[in-house]
Amino acid sequence: MFSTLQSVAERSEGQAAQNAIEEFYKTEHKGNIKSSFTRVIKLLSVYMDSIEMRGHSAEMTDAELLLVVSKQIIEKMSGAKSERHQLILEGIRRFNEMIERAGGTYTAEDVSELLGISTQAVGKRRRRNQLLAVRRGEHWAYPVWQFQGKKVVKGFKELLEELEGLSTAVITQFLLGTDSEYQTSRIEYLKSNGLDENLRRKARQLGAQGAR
Repeated sequence: MFSTLQSVAERSEGQAAQNAIEEFYKTEHKGNIKSSFTRVIKLLSVYMDSIEMRGHSAEMTDAELLLVVSKQIIEKMSGAKSERHQLILEGIRRFNEMIERAGGTYTAEDVSELLGISTQAVGKRRRRNQLLAVRRGEHWAYPVWQFQGKKVVKGFKELLEELEGLSTAVITQFLLGTDSEYQTSRIEYLKSNGLDENLRRKARQLGAQGAR
């Protein structure tokens, strides 16, 4: 691969192209073109070791070489994007399963009836970070484990304040995950023992990490 690039770079048309580029840099388009070339060089540095040149002639023109290299980079970038997309979908699936295993969710209307307040008031509490909710299409769903009887779990609002700024997924994992010290989930500990300083400290530490 490197010998091929060197061979191309040493050709007269390669030098002519370089001269043309340098001349173009002197024009009013200097900033934009330099930025574009910088991005191209970064892409080449990332994918250089994985570009396959076997079967391609060392006598290729600059344009042919660029076509081969750019095609492979585009294919690799598309594959990476697809892989990231699959990982995101898998994360969403696991998140939803975690919530369902813990009892599922209420609608805003359910919460309104449960707490004896209007749906507008439910939305207001959500926006004020006093209730935890997840998006379900155009609507919000409220995990049932934040309620106890016909009330929000005592200390839950204060705990959310310590976790402010973190994503719903991170907060859910923190609350539903088993704490080795408590031998149960933190939300169950909160329901049984209230918000003590130890649990508040754990939440505060996580909130501080997310704020970095």
